[in-house]
Amino acid sequence: AGEMDHTVPTVGWLLEEYPRPGSLHADRLLPLLEAHGVEKRLLGQFKLGTPIELPTGELLQPSDFMDPPTSRRIGLLSDTRDCSRAAAHCEGVDVLVHECTNACTNFDRQRGRGPDTIRRLAVEHGHSTPQMAAQFASEIGAKRLVLTHFSSRYLGSGSAYADGVMNEIRNLAKQHYGGPVTCARDFLRVEMQVNGEVHEHHPPRQPYEEWPGNIFKTASEAEGGEAVEAAAAGEAARGQ
Repeated sequence: AGEMDHTVPTVGWLLEEYPRPGSLHADRLLPLLEAHGVEKRLLGQFKLGTPIELPTGELLQPSDFMDPPTSRRIGLLSDTRDCSRAAAHCEGVDVLVHECTNACTNFDRQRGRGPDTIRRLAVEHGHSTPQMAAQFASEIGAKRLVLTHFSSRYLGSGSAYADGVMNEIRNLAKQHYGGPVTCARDFLRVEMQVNGEVHEHHPPRQPYEEWPGNIFKTASEAEGGEAVEAAAAGEAARGQ
């Protein structure tokens, strides 16, 4: 764990698997052992790195008969506006899970808010944008980027509208990072196999109604809407 740069004390995590021995090329090794009368029971320690000495004095090294060891590594960095302190530890991770609280979407652009404004607001609150997460992923050579910790104004309902917003965010990240990018949502499972293959298991779509277009109203817009609704209700009451 390491300290992140946020408005309150926060830590990021590197999950690193203990090295797993690579595959043994038994088709090359076993004939040698049989030819020299060496017992197969030595294979257990051989796989763990102990050489086998033949009667001739020759040493058989595990690295000559086994694939390189594997160790899956995952970086989990949330609530941060600058995770440079984690760069050395997360270099080359198989999966980087990085917060992405704010993004400059079409909704923002329609209201005159550009990427610089959104980035400034995100940083002021100790958070990141998809571009910031993607740039860090590119700098450390992460093999896959998973964006998470979105603002509540970005819906995760699985509706067509929500998917469109997530695609916008994903595309913003892909402008700065060449690897696979996933926008996480509730109950998504990202499964990494021992061989490094990654499989995503997406939750079934829920029969949500499309969310109303006024979910992003400013406080003044919302107050104005409530005033109109109250006036309409008053007129209806007087009409009764």
